[in-house]
Amino acid sequence: MPCHTIVQRQDWFLEEGYRARTDREELGFLDRSFELHFNERPFLNHFSYLFITRTTKERMRQQSNFSVLCRGHILPREVRDKDGVLRFLEAVEQFERIIRDSGLVRLERLTTEEITGKGKEAGLVEKYFSLSQ
Repeated sequence: MPCHTIVQRQDWFLEEGYRARTDREELGFLDRSFELHFNERPFLNHFSYLFITRTTKERMRQQSNFSVLCRGHILPREVRDKDGVLRFLEAVEQFERIIRDSGLVRLERLTTEEITGKGKEAGLVEKYFSLSQ
């Protein structure tokens, strides 16, 4: 990953009730008994999010008392550089391929709507701030 890249993993553990899947015809006696035994029992469902963010050298050193109002522009120069952004995206895609090829982790890239939400459906940001799924 390029310099000034932040990789953050966030784990969500949500208590849910197990839902038996007994409608499948290929289930044998033991499989069906297993499903019915755990039906509606509580368990912790786990979701893990991996965020890859690009920051700048100046942002790493920046203090909170230096506001965007003092700079005259909102976006740093590096973010406005299209070539730099393309290089960063290529590095992220390469990182994604390496992780996928390992076969140990399943990655799923979130869409803009999954992050921000759509209509009455909450996105990841809203779920994070409301601490709910």
